[in-house]
Amino acid sequence: MAEAKKVAIITNLYNDVLHQRKEVVEGLVSAGYQVLIFCQGTEKLFATFGNSIEYYEVPIDRRGKNPFHDMKMLIQYIKRLRLFTPDVVLTYTTKPNIYGSMAARFFHIPYIMNVTGLGSVFNASGFIALAVMRLYTYSISRAGCVFFQNEENQKVFEQKNIHCNSSHVIPGSGVNIAVHRLEPYPQSDKIIRFLFVSRILKEKGIFILIEAAKVLKKQYSNLEFHICGPCEKGYEKYIHRAHQDDIIIYHGPQDNIHQFMKKCHALIHPSFYPEGTSNVCLEAASTGRPVLTTDMPGCRNTVNDGESGFIFKPNNVSELIKAIKKFLLLSNAEKCTMGLAGRAKVKQEFNRKIIVDYYLKEIKRLI
Repeated sequence: MAEAKKVAIITNLYNDVLHQRKEVVEGLVSAGYQVLIFCQGTEKLFATFGNSIEYYEVPIDRRGKNPFHDMKMLIQYIKRLRLFTPDVVLTYTTKPNIYGSMAARFFHIPYIMNVTGLGSVFNASGFIALAVMRLYTYSISRAGCVFFQNEENQKVFEQKNIHCNSSHVIPGSGVNIAVHRLEPYPQSDKIIRFLFVSRILKEKGIFILIEAAKVLKKQYSNLEFHICGPCEKGYEKYIHRAHQDDIIIYHGPQDNIHQFMKKCHALIHPSFYPEGTSNVCLEAASTGRPVLTTDMPGCRNTVNDGESGFIFKPNNVSELIKAIKKFLLLSNAEKCTMGLAGRAKVKQEFNRKIIVDYYLKEIKRLI
């Protein structure tokens, strides 16, 4: 009997796997592959996957700029790949894409990269930005396949002469439409609840949202702005002050976002960060909630403007206020219809099964 083929998955954190790659892992196991996951927080994965896969803990500072830490991470990848001997490697996010693919190249193992977004470095200048471009150019050149999550990201790589042999644009990470099930729309609009879900970070639009909330809460007495997500370093005082001043309601990081989704009337995602495809926008739409988001790659493709939500100019308080006011003018029935349109869009364009099929096809081709 032939030995099962092996797939190694290299990513940042356990949350990446549980929230965005779970069905890919399950699809690989169901197809008969042995799976090893490299990430930080692997103990959190055991409750979901048990002994059906292997785990290897690799600490990562995803925003750190210390090359010695990155080299230690690369060495960990190389050591473990030597022991596991995978037939193909899957990498996600910037550092795993660069260093995971380097480790795979060291052993001549085919690898598939997923560009989950450009990150701030692609808009930066100086030595760090140049070094990342050079590393990406080297890493991507031998990739068996590169998945981009929107066409704009793919074009940026082409413009910067970062070339690969084969690439596809896929619909983000997709959505499990059974997990993010359609929920009944709130029957009452006496209190309108808006939800923001993200890391608390300037580029995710948190300052824009809070400034808009300050203005709107003076004009409307029935608005609530709920915030879920971990605070990046340096943002804690600002967020807690806004919470104390009753501008927002901050819930901190949450594992079960669905319970907040079903209680809200709409999601606000004011990001001007270089996204791949916004998972939170897709999850909200799948739940049947209208989405208010920016005219940015990875955000605008999740919404049909005026039908399943509203799109507004990024990094602009007055434009966000206009979008929220347009939403407030809708009747509760119209808001509900808008949410249903979002659900239909997700089912047709962003079902996670599409992503699983892409991976199984490319892995089979490379092996």
